[in-house]
Amino acid sequence: MFLYIYFAEGAISFKHKPSDTLYFMKGSDAFFNWTYEVGNRATDFKFVLWSVYNATDGQQKILFYEDAKGDILPGYNIPPSYVGRVEKQGQATLVVKNITFGDAGKFRCTLDAKDPIPDDLDDVDLVVTGTVPLCFTIL
Repeated sequence: MFLYIYFAEGAISFKHKPSDTLYFMKGSDAFFNWTYEVGNRATDFKFVLWSVYNATDGQQKILFYEDAKGDILPGYNIPPSYVGRVEKQGQATLVVKNITFGDAGKFRCTLDAKDPIPDDLDDVDLVVTGTVPLCFTIL
């Protein structure tokens, strides 16, 4: 009897991750800059998925994902507040447009590999700060 162990370290992994916590002002666009590398996209890669944590039900809500062919598909449980406000730029950068205080929370990028290669994921906390006043008086 033979036991085969598939070892594929780095078959799919992040090359660049954003800081653990990102700060953006209310009304601006938030950029979560991830990049990744994959050994063989045809045999190792399943999809890249972007999601946001919903504290109300304790679940990750899928914003959208990119399949192995490069097609961008909407998440089946995307929160209505994100419809039309999220997009992918570059290889794996998530952009959340016109952020609000309600957007503060944990965002995730998941690199989903074909079995038996392990997946890789990264979480980032978004902190939304107040806006800068347009004018002020110096006393």
